[in-house]
Amino acid sequence: MRRELGDLLAHNMAAGRMVFVPYLPLGADFFETEYRYPRYVAPDLLGPQYVASEYFRSIPYPLLLGALSAARSHFSGVTVFYDKTLPRPAIRRTILESFKRCYPEYGVWRGRFIDAYQVSAAGLAAARCYSGVEITPESPPSDQEIGGNAPVRFTWRAFRGAQTAFRLQVERHDDRVVWVEAEDFSQENGWAAQGHEATGFSGRGYLTDLTKSNSITARRQVEIPGSGRYEIWVRSLRRRDDGSPVFLSGPGFRAEVAHAEPTSLNQWRWESLGWHELAGGAKEFAFTRRFDQGFPWQIFIDAVVVSDRRDFDPSRERDWGIVLDTGDVTSPERKYQLLRRLQPGRYRWRVRTFEGDRLVDWDGSLGVTSEDSYFRIAR
Repeated sequence: MRRELGDLLAHNMAAGRMVFVPYLPLGADFFETEYRYPRYVAPDLLGPQYVASEYFRSIPYPLLLGALSAARSHFSGVTVFYDKTLPRPAIRRTILESFKRCYPEYGVWRGRFIDAYQVSAAGLAAARCYSGVEITPESPPSDQEIGGNAPVRFTWRAFRGAQTAFRLQVERHDDRVVWVEAEDFSQENGWAAQGHEATGFSGRGYLTDLTKSNSITARRQVEIPGSGRYEIWVRSLRRRDDGSPVFLSGPGFRAEVAHAEPTSLNQWRWESLGWHELAGGAKEFAFTRRFDQGFPWQIFIDAVVVSDRRDFDPSRERDWGIVLDTGDVTSPERKYQLLRRLQPGRYRWRVRTFEGDRLVDWDGSLGVTSEDSYFRIAR
């Protein structure tokens, strides 16, 4: 595969085309692990006058469509490499199909391992859709506290493009729920974040063990709202009943997680670890695993939840809940006035803007969504 990659890079660089080599973060993609390779291919195959950075860009898939839109005025043509050897190609295939819809004049060269999709300068200029637009929330200003009786006015801006419609969503935080993504635990001593061997996780990926040393540990400080009794939940996926236990420990407790239930192997599953007395403040939680016998399989851990609510079930709700969803509103105006009052608490909001079928997000879906912006309603 390296030989094919090198030959394709040399051919396209010699033709003066910018080569985009997309990869999926946390996906163990060949294009991500071999990102240094083109630095040596260009001068070795084409001569010292070819500088890899001028002809080659290794880029995460979520940035590809935006980068191609920006390339329309900078390059005489582009080539996008597509790795056909990867498992679970759904999101990669979705983005590729969006690329083909936006640039219908593409050509393709099909190799044994890699397909090379080429678009000329004219094809770039005649794109049917574009991406890479940044939608920026303006008001309420980030982290502003708003009086309990004051109306909330939402505004946003975009640096380019037009708006034909928008959809605004507002969520309120449940301060009685602490939600921690497991991939945010420490990623050393045999643990790492991944996202390519399983789907259906809740955040950027999941935590998994990569070593078969005697014992490994992953740690994370978890902020407990106040002293009291809390129920602790863990979402995990176990693939085999291999007799290798995994434990979550914290102040005053240690419990086994990812039990080997025959009916739930190869499925994400929430488990309650029971109720425990916890003091308020930052407390260390740690996952540990021992490899005492047999041939243990990797464990995938998605999230940890701590809550003092008796009626809380993380399989049905999260720590943020929708309090407003406008649906699609046909309007060029980048503003929305909320008429009803919001209850005291922490809130976040986002807006998705549309320009007919021309503006697309990183995954090719219509519209572009802003980053979340936070505010608080005073008591």
